[in-house]
Amino acid sequence: MAFMALMHVIMVLGLPGASAHHAASAASHHSAQAIPMLAVGVSELVLMFFAAAILNRSRIRGSDLLNAR
Repeated sequence: MAFMALMHVIMVLGLPGASAHHAASAASHHSAQAIPMLAVGVSELVLMFFAAAILNRSRIRGSDLLNAR
């Protein structure tokens, strides 16, 4: 998922060597899809952050339960 988010951001930036599979036809088509692709990349990064935070929190709670016994 992190790689996919990174690739969406790279495609929006238009870095050399990044073939945008979402915007393969024309430059105007690329600019029309830049905002949605950036939104997808940012939402993937936010989702990964919250998933990592929830997993970390559940691990801490699990270890606290084991230490309480």
